[in-house]
Amino acid sequence: MTIRRASLALSAALLAAAATPAAAQPTSVYCNGDKNPDCDDASNKIISDALDRFEATKGEEQVQAALALVDLAAIHRARLSEDFLFSLDTTLWIYFDDKDRHGGPAYKRVTDRMRDHAARAAAAKDGPTELFFLDWMASGLAPDERLGHARLVHRRAAELGLIRSGPAFGARVRLEMYGRDMLEEGRYAEVARALDDTFAELNDAGMETSDVWELQLRYAEALTLVRRDEDSDRAFDALMVMMEDPAYGDARRQFANNQISYYRNIAGRFAAAEAPGRIAMTEGERLDGREDIGTQKSRYNFALALLGQGKAAESLPYFEEALPLQLAVERGSSWVDTKTDTIILLTTLARARAQVKGREGDGLTAAVDAAERLRQRRDAGIGSSDANPAVAALAKAVARGTRRNPQSGAFDMVLFAGWAAREGGADALGPAFLAAQDLTLTDAGDAINEAAARDLAGTGPLGELVRQRQDTAQAVVSLTQRYRDLSLGKDEARAAALRAERDAAAARLAPLDARIAAEFPDYATLVTPKAIDVAAVQALLQPDEAVLMLLPSEGHHYAFAISKAAARWHRIDEGAAPVAADVARLKCRIDENTCSLPDYNALLEAQERGAPSPIDERYPRYDRAAAYRLYRQL
Repeated sequence: MTIRRASLALSAALLAAAATPAAAQPTSVYCNGDKNPDCDDASNKIISDALDRFEATKGEEQVQAALALVDLAAIHRARLSEDFLFSLDTTLWIYFDDKDRHGGPAYKRVTDRMRDHAARAAAAKDGPTELFFLDWMASGLAPDERLGHARLVHRRAAELGLIRSGPAFGARVRLEMYGRDMLEEGRYAEVARALDDTFAELNDAGMETSDVWELQLRYAEALTLVRRDEDSDRAFDALMVMMEDPAYGDARRQFANNQISYYRNIAGRFAAAEAPGRIAMTEGERLDGREDIGTQKSRYNFALALLGQGKAAESLPYFEEALPLQLAVERGSSWVDTKTDTIILLTTLARARAQVKGREGDGLTAAVDAAERLRQRRDAGIGSSDANPAVAALAKAVARGTRRNPQSGAFDMVLFAGWAAREGGADALGPAFLAAQDLTLTDAGDAINEAAARDLAGTGPLGELVRQRQDTAQAVVSLTQRYRDLSLGKDEARAAALRAERDAAAARLAPLDARIAAEFPDYATLVTPKAIDVAAVQALLQPDEAVLMLLPSEGHHYAFAISKAAARWHRIDEGAAPVAADVARLKCRIDENTCSLPDYNALLEAQERGAPSPIDERYPRYDRAAAYRLYRQL
């Protein structure tokens, strides 16, 4: 037995021995003072030896040792000490050979064995053992499976009447952790749905609030982001009632107020964010001092609430003060979060400067800095460092299928600040045109790029290979979206089948990627093009050619026109919604499957008002008024 684990297993026994005469010292090594009345030293020794064998191996031998350990745990679980059960849960995944990342084949073999034991325990109506194995396998799953699995554990605990058990508590901790990550990814609805069901189970069990206070916070945040404002306010109120308990302390109460302000700002509820932001800011200064970065974040959130209410000049000093402190923190840390915080701060600083007379050029400078940092982050994340090709292919495909990075507001801000600074002598058109291209990474743009790649590959074997790869990648994205939704429900068999189908598709991607990389090395550049500047575009144009680029951003609509000899841009203030409405009406007339009921009714009304025209013979009652408005605007 290793010294490391001996210190865990013997801690209770050693403490007891220190207060006991030598002649009366107990002989138990594992079970002395343990809460499990069935604790048995022999069973604990068997599992300890199996853990030692597992830690001493690598590769396939380690997988076999892990499988043996899981089987032994199924036999001896009821006789293990509580301390040992806890260390068993964590030790396996900590020391598992990480060359095969979570979700890869080796991990899957072990988690599948745990799943089998959970199923046997369920058939035998042994709830504690079922939950033990479901809980144990959680940390070995691929990231995209974890939220659904945490819901499975909590749902089963509720059905078994074991919602106050250790595995149920662990599921609540995981729901909070994974929920936080998914909110940062912009997957708001999934988190809200998962926590709706979790809190319903807690309420049914007589637990009106969670015993994991961060989970209560996460629930309120998710409700805020899906704009269920009344529900989110009630959840935040419940959180603050919890925070009245002296055990939570001033620091947690300050943090809770800061989060309320932060998420209400994100949801655009700036007036509602101001009061908790002021409390968090004031308490942060009292507890940690004004120059502490945590305090500065509280001041930032308060200032953002002011900015959102049109008080740019009043908010600007807060952002200016925070920037050098944030940059110092970033220089001293390698954490991704600190880099994200800098992008967010620069983006907001740019917005405030752009709205203060005389600071518009500085606003554009901050926005360009934020956008460039975001490009570097995006480009660095295009590849995958995962050693398993199938897992890497899956990660890249899912990333391509995830629209709109939450930090992409940095690109919007270049347009906003650039437009504000355009008359002050700043080079606003150039960076705005680059940012506009970054904002067009959409499904439609991907489809155009991939069609071009297929055309270049031709109709022979290479073209068929490219088509097969693109179809498979789209299948992975679609299956992932369906699996995410189904995994939060009760049909575990269908979710498992869908996950297996998705994983099989991802496994087919890896060899296709390898072949394309060898036979079509320019493919990646074609399907994921980088933005090019105005001069590069002009160099590609003939004298009688021009580029017209149109896009919405933050409620406005922008137009860029570039010819061989000139470049211009224009903004239709608050034009995004009317343009989108007219586009929808025209699409509705051409393809009624795209219609909403209001659009369709509007078209019928236009039919009654409009004079007959020859175009009606081809496109009956085409909405010429909407078409003309678009022509004039764009």
